Amino acid sequence: EAAVRAAMVKTGEAQLARLLGPDQAKEVPKVGRTPTLEVFLIRLKLDQPVLKDKRVRQAMNYAVDRKAIIDTLYAGFATAPKAQPISPAVLGFDPKLEDYPFEMNKAKALVAEAKAAGVPVEQEVPYIVNKGRFPKVEEASESLTNSWKQAGLNIKLNIVERSVYLDALFGTTAAQFKDKAAMLQILHSNELIDASRTTDMFRTGGRQSVWGDAEFDKVIDDASREGDMKKRVEKYNAIFAKLKDEAAYVAMFNLDFIWGMAKNLEWTPLRDDIVRINEMKLGS
Repeated sequence: EAAVRAAMVKTGEAQLARLLGPDQAKEVPKVGRTPTLEVFLIRLKLDQPVLKDKRVRQAMNYAVDRKAIIDTLYAGFATAPKAQPISPAVLGFDPKLEDYPFEMNKAKALVAEAKAAGVPVEQEVPYIVNKGRFPKVEEASESLTNSWKQAGLNIKLNIVERSVYLDALFGTTAAQFKDKAAMLQILHSNELIDASRTTDMFRTGGRQSVWGDAEFDKVIDDASREGDMKKRVEKYNAIFAKLKDEAAYVAMFNLDFIWGMAKNLEWTPLRDDIVRINEMKLGS
């Protein structure tokens, strides 16, 4: 557990502890912090009876107060993702794109409009979360669920163990989920540092995809084949702008790694989360 790891650094039993939460950051002699490649987002299945309506998906984005969650739960150890499932380090990230603003009244209005049009917004939609996947994931997910309920949606939070979560992620033939989950917490990382790795999540037949749009597949393929870097970035920028407009997911934040360090440890953590002992030095 994070608290145990932090205590070991505090007492001198260890010189380094990874994946601490913001609470433990206050307890260690020194903190190492770096933005990661990982983005917390909620995957939405677009053929689900409630989620297939664009107004509902947009309402889910408007109902979320990202800043409050980042400030209160993560003490600022995270940054808003600008409505994208990739971090700023990844080729294709658009710094000009903006997150959905927090507008609960607009979220309620969109849900009411969808309901009036016959969308069964009262239908329960399960939201699957991997227990302990990252610090305070349970608290963040509870906050999200409460916000969506306040907007008028019937979202049921299910916090599950890793084996059950993987079943929901990939849609295996295991007993609990024979199809990919309607709503799923994802911590997406792009070590390729190119948006092509991420856009497979929105391609028909992609291993983690819950989309199916033949025309959009062509757009994704065209961007992946583009060799001119300027044009490649522009094409991926356009893809993420469309995904935002479609509210294909709820992008929450780009997580920071928090490292607990001994006072005499000299080391700068890198974005890739790889620990290279030869880059460390212990002072006196």
